[in-house]
Amino acid sequence: MEKEKKVSLIDILTVIAKNKKFIFINTTILTVIIFLFVLITKLIPARYSILPDKYIPQAKIIFQEKSKPSMGEVGGIASLLMGSSNLTKADPSATAKLIINDEQFLNNLSEAVNCSEIYNLKSPNKSYECRTELSSNIIFSNDEESKIFIIGYKDYDKERATMILKTLIQQLKVKFIQVNKDKASLSLDSLEEQLLVAETEMKEAQKALTTFQTENGIIDLPSQVQAQMRQVAELTKDIMLKEAELENLRKYRSYNDPMVVQKKEEIKSYNKFLKRVKSSFATDGKVSQSDIPTIAAEFIEVKTEYTINKEIYLLMRKQYETTKISQTDNSSNFQLLNEIYPPERKGFPGRGKICVLGAIASLFLSILLIFIREYFYELGEDIDESAKIDKLKNYLKIRKR
Repeated sequence: MEKEKKVSLIDILTVIAKNKKFIFINTTILTVIIFLFVLITKLIPARYSILPDKYIPQAKIIFQEKSKPSMGEVGGIASLLMGSSNLTKADPSATAKLIINDEQFLNNLSEAVNCSEIYNLKSPNKSYECRTELSSNIIFSNDEESKIFIIGYKDYDKERATMILKTLIQQLKVKFIQVNKDKASLSLDSLEEQLLVAETEMKEAQKALTTFQTENGIIDLPSQVQAQMRQVAELTKDIMLKEAELENLRKYRSYNDPMVVQKKEEIKSYNKFLKRVKSSFATDGKVSQSDIPTIAAEFIEVKTEYTINKEIYLLMRKQYETTKISQTDNSSNFQLLNEIYPPERKGFPGRGKICVLGAIASLFLSILLIFIREYFYELGEDIDESAKIDKLKNYLKIRKR
């Protein structure tokens, strides 16, 4: 039985030392070739160079939420329950990427900057060529710590790159404004319907309360009960808004869509909490139901119904007015943090890094070559291995029939 050959570290170092002259010369030649290639690509005019210098002007953007009512105005309990729904909000930077990569957006950008002329495109399908040229040069990056979204555009002509990036940011801003208006318009339609229902219910409850006061007199309510009624009003208003949002989602999403399912779960959670808050009217330690006359209990029920409906109406009215204002709002929800100007230094490629990495790669290639050469040198002295190689050659030959 043949013993397996063991290769020690000393053997490897010996082969390298024996061929050190070859390694040095080969590495030097390859490194010089890489250096000359990099140098020539720099000397050749950028438009004809394989590796032209490219400048990358950048636009730094931070996304801001539109102003909304404070927690006190919307309802403390509702704000706590709404925490889970924040998970479904779309990432503005991801939305911006989708908008920019959209075919229609790129077509509009191409027309605005006159892409086919500035890039001298003469293909029959200029529209496709322009979209490809623009999208391939747009760069995205995110600063996770500062939540800044960065858009860049690379081109060997820094003035042209700056002009294209400025146009892109202007069109992106207009698109975001339109998206916000469309969302506000959709919400407004649903709010109008819910507001009419809330107003009718409030008037009916007010009429019932007035009738009861006339017949039985007025009994004041403990402050704790009033606070509970406000909680119920806030929760009921939030449930109505959630149901309106669910109806909007069902218009363009399937029944099993994750966002639809999520919204249903939120409404279910709100209803459970509302039931618990309503039941606390009779179990509150500060208000003993047994100590209140029957007439007082009936009055509490009537007034509670009116107060709830009134709060629902007022809160929905405020929401409606806020949404109506946002429909005509021409401001965008992203802010440009820097002025876009032609960069003084190139951003691509790193020629120094190319030379260093090329030299390292040349060294490893030279070492690999000496081991291959050493293998074939020893192969001639090994009869068994030579026979195997000859057999392999025979199998690889193409025989004529």
